[in-house]
Amino acid sequence: MKDVVQVEEFGNMKTKFVTLLIILIFFLDQLTKRVIDQALTLKQSITILPNILYFTKAYNTGASFSILQGQQWFFILFAFLVIIAIIYYYKKIPINNRLFIAFILAGTIGNLVDRLQYGYVIDFIDFKIWPVFNIADTAVCIGAAGLIYYILKDDKSKNKNKKRINKKKK
Repeated sequence: MKDVVQVEEFGNMKTKFVTLLIILIFFLDQLTKRVIDQALTLKQSITILPNILYFTKAYNTGASFSILQGQQWFFILFAFLVIIAIIYYYKKIPINNRLFIAFILAGTIGNLVDRLQYGYVIDFIDFKIWPVFNIADTAVCIGAAGLIYYILKDDKSKNKNKKRINKKKK
């Protein structure tokens, strides 16, 4: 019985950590966008690391990295569907993957708030060789990459176990 309580406590700690992470990413995203929105004029750029990183104020009516411009209602609807799906399936998501779900959820909410408030997303991170993006875009990409990695890793380990079982049967 004591082991069950420890597992539940660990699960609760991890849930609190994931919740805190969502809030932190969302807050950092919104704060940086507001600072850039106040400090720079549209398309104004400041050098952070010469020839590497700039902060350039851009308004994005498309998706991450400025794709599919002008499809605001589609992205608002899609964001709501993503948020609802994550909340609905959250308990069924393996605990190890919840960290990546937190990144996706925080980024999705961050950009959704902009779309609802302004009709566009404020982007500012600019490497000059890639479309301008923001912290929410980065969070979604980190979350998606992490999920893909763990899904592929999990699939690979399942295949190894199947091979091991099949060898034992022979």
